[in-house]
Amino acid sequence: MSGDIPSAKLILLKDIQKCKVGDSVRVVGIWCNYDAQRNIATIEYDGVNVLINMANAEVSDKANEGDLVQVIGEIWNMARGITTINARIFRCENTLNMDLYQFVVKLRDKTFLN
Repeated sequence: MSGDIPSAKLILLKDIQKCKVGDSVRVVGIWCNYDAQRNIATIEYDGVNVLINMANAEVSDKANEGDLVQVIGEIWNMARGITTINARIFRCENTLNMDLYQFVVKLRDKTFLN
């Protein structure tokens, strides 16, 4: 069917540069700040910053600085070393064990790449 929303690829934030504009992704990072006038947030993890366009996002939780958040959406821009994701879904994930999460994503990648 045309118009279907693509399934988001689960990736670690540090691997965002392996994606391209238009890819649907699911990423987890730490909520750094939010510019209400521009409706743009910044998330970070392992030294990688990504901008999140929140204009069209379904927000299930309000985030505070330092919260762990998950974003599902499409890569909108990758200019000048800055990636922007146009968020569809946004939610807090403070109870997520990031060590286990990263292990599972790496294990999944290894399993599917071999």
